Amino acid sequence: MTDACAISRLAQRLGVLPVYSDYLGEERWTTTATNRALCAALGCDIANEREASERLAALEEQDAARIIPAQIILRANEPTRIKFQHRADWGLIVDGDAHPRASGSGDVADLPPLPMGVHRLIAQTNNAEQTVWLLAAPPSAPSLLELSGSAKVWGVTAALYGFRSSRNAGLGDYRDLAEMASALGRNGAAFLGINPVHAIGAATQSAMISPYSPTHRGYLNPWHIALDGLEPFSGTGSSNPTSVDVADIAEPLVDYDAAALVRNPALANAFAAFSALSADPSIRARFKAFAAEGGTALRDFATFEALSLRHGPDWTRWPQEYRDVNAAAVQIFAEGATDAIEFHIWLQWVANEQLAEAQGAARGSGMALGLYLDLAVGAIPGGAETWTDRSGHAFGATLGAPPDQFGDAVQSWGLAPLSTRGMAAQGYQNFARLLRCVMRHAGAIRIDHALGLGRSFWVPDDGSPGAYVRYPIDSLLAVIAIEATRAGTLIIGEDLGLVPDGFRERLAEAGLYGVDVLQFARGADGRLPRPHEMRAKSMASFGNHDTPTIAGFFEGRDLDWHVQLGNLDDAGRDWIKGERRALRADMGETPKDWIGHVHRDLARSEAELVSVQLDDITGEIEQQNIPGVVDGHPNWRRRAGVTTEEAPVSAAIENVGAAMRDEGR
Repeated sequence: MTDACAISRLAQRLGVLPVYSDYLGEERWTTTATNRALCAALGCDIANEREASERLAALEEQDAARIIPAQIILRANEPTRIKFQHRADWGLIVDGDAHPRASGSGDVADLPPLPMGVHRLIAQTNNAEQTVWLLAAPPSAPSLLELSGSAKVWGVTAALYGFRSSRNAGLGDYRDLAEMASALGRNGAAFLGINPVHAIGAATQSAMISPYSPTHRGYLNPWHIALDGLEPFSGTGSSNPTSVDVADIAEPLVDYDAAALVRNPALANAFAAFSALSADPSIRARFKAFAAEGGTALRDFATFEALSLRHGPDWTRWPQEYRDVNAAAVQIFAEGATDAIEFHIWLQWVANEQLAEAQGAARGSGMALGLYLDLAVGAIPGGAETWTDRSGHAFGATLGAPPDQFGDAVQSWGLAPLSTRGMAAQGYQNFARLLRCVMRHAGAIRIDHALGLGRSFWVPDDGSPGAYVRYPIDSLLAVIAIEATRAGTLIIGEDLGLVPDGFRERLAEAGLYGVDVLQFARGADGRLPRPHEMRAKSMASFGNHDTPTIAGFFEGRDLDWHVQLGNLDDAGRDWIKGERRALRADMGETPKDWIGHVHRDLARSEAELVSVQLDDITGEIEQQNIPGVVDGHPNWRRRAGVTTEEAPVSAAIENVGAAMRDEGR
């Protein structure tokens, strides 16, 4: 064995893929430098080739010493027989229990039917104790028909931050969400999908507003709390709405700084009223129940938020005594700063209650699914999620993507990967907690970049070329099926990009719906897919937040932006605009005709789920986000073309609903 081979073998043992095919079909081999960097990120830091050989031998020795695999996926509610390599005493601890439910001795363990969940089987031999995680899962995640009773439905996607109303303080809030969902539900929509509402971070500045770069995906963004609905949470007993400054609803872009100037003192004043001795005891009891349910994990998150306002949003730059979760908790208690922690727990309580009210309003309006929420692909490396779950994340690399047709450079998304080894050691509980949070108030969720369930592209911090790291797809799909079935939630996996052979079929077998974006699915002749060409087990749409709207696409507005940004020259723009003119030749001569044509095709499609963008319903030409752009385009700021007050009587919304009903949706 050569030394270089030892590094490569260790990396492969840890899940680093030795080669992948790029968008041109050319093979790209993982370099030795990349292997070494990703081994370190996966918890096996090696200085040289000799150390790689030693670490590999130690891992192989650990595997050989096991009398039982580290995890087993089994069918829930069915008896199971597990064989050991040799005799052992064993005990079964069912998910949620503190003590063994069954035990025995011998070289087999005959287990009773296990409920859905992640259980532990502990085997004791003369030499050591070994634990196996038992992932007891249903056959698949629930289907649309099972959850809604309908074979085909439609819904709307929109930007929550951009919702306009005469009562919000400049940023779309959870009450706007309830009102918009109600209006759409009464027109036949089965769901309303929005951008992620993960916690962005108390110390995050307005320059870092992407909902896909959260500090923690397991908690909600309090920026969207409806300020005129705070009295039920302040404990004052007042029934009058809080007086807030409302924004000019005619403004086309969100002003995050102005919204914060209104929001922050309103929230602080409401919490001060809640903390007063005169606050309603029943309100305080509800809060205590929420805090108790959230437990240590919620308190750790709130501790991070409080500390971030002192030391900044990146814990890796904090004073050393605050970088460890347990040490920081002791320090905070010694400083008598626990009120700051209570404030951030209170914010989560209010946000959860208001989001629950929005889901209740959505379902009450007739929506079969209600809210359709988003699980972002990752959290920022120095944020609350990595601070509170150090072992569950990898450090020294970020998530990203290989070079593609839009550029020769590797893309880094600036997000921390979940550690494959850390997740397995925890029995995937960190992943389950994230799913549980997003599903809590949702009838459907989208898993952003679902390709990451099978493999993720990691970009080393040291500048080495990136490479793919294999993820335990079977285990992750089992956890998804468990949590989705418990919550009664539909799962959509965004399966766009460099899709490995058989991957989409694997997701479909597990009950996940794929994503068919018409702009990305054009044929070799450049035409859009016909209705019969769209996958049945999918959510079909013309575009998403990262693409031009229908009007913007056919008018080439995105191309004008790319010329302005230096990504395209005039000749390239004119050529593509000509191609698009050919596409719209049979669609009529006005943007309204193009939009209606696309929506009718979507309605007629084989896809069980159809999604239309609110921006397309109202005929907007500008898109919400241009990926990879920081300052050259107003990403994540565009406001909706219809207010929440106008939505219930909007002719455009009524027309889309009628078109969908005409096609049996």
